[in-house]
Amino acid sequence: RYVRIGRNLLDRIGSKEVAGEVIAIGTQIMCFLEPVQATLEIHVQGHDTAMAAGDTHAALYNSACYVATSFWAGTKLSVWRKQYAQAHRLGEEHSHLTFLAHIIQLEKNVSMLMGTKDSNVTEIQYVQDLREGNPHASYTFALQKMYISFMLREYEQMKAFAEKYFDFNLHTWALLYLHTAHTFYAGLVSFWVYRQSNDPMWAERARKAKFMMKKWADCNE
Repeated sequence: RYVRIGRNLLDRIGSKEVAGEVIAIGTQIMCFLEPVQATLEIHVQGHDTAMAAGDTHAALYNSACYVATSFWAGTKLSVWRKQYAQAHRLGEEHSHLTFLAHIIQLEKNVSMLMGTKDSNVTEIQYVQDLREGNPHASYTFALQKMYISFMLREYEQMKAFAEKYFDFNLHTWALLYLHTAHTFYAGLVSFWVYRQSNDPMWAERARKAKFMMKKWADCNE
């Protein structure tokens, strides 16, 4: 409802200055109700609208949402890498290192899932430093490392990054729909660690993740 109101206001006022950001956030909210794959092209529209208005920040925001959401939505990896290359190039062109700090590990994960030892991207030192000094970027990095370790069944490394992920304890809706993917895999990891350790702390983390997933599913009814 609120997304429709926001989009209708944009159309009525004819304002393009904030359209890119409205589209980015609104599209992430739509993912809770619509098939995720069907929302991806709206982020492309948001990127183009923002660039036309000279709002590179919102354009990059849409690009970041696009590549992250398409990854969790199960886009074919070879196709995803082409999409990522475009987003990465845009981030470099506009020196938006915060943006790059959030998405570089995704490309590395895809390289590993495809069986490629070397990633196509090289982290510049400033991006590494920024990630270490930015709690949200560090949180995202820990989640992505936890995820790839889970997928490759590397238990000890997975557990180490899971502990870092939970230590941040960030509750922010800046992640919007992406938060569901984070919660889902954090829950699976917690169940595994609990089975191995019998530590009730991990059982509680798994229970909370299951509760949140059910809550989000129920909001669609």
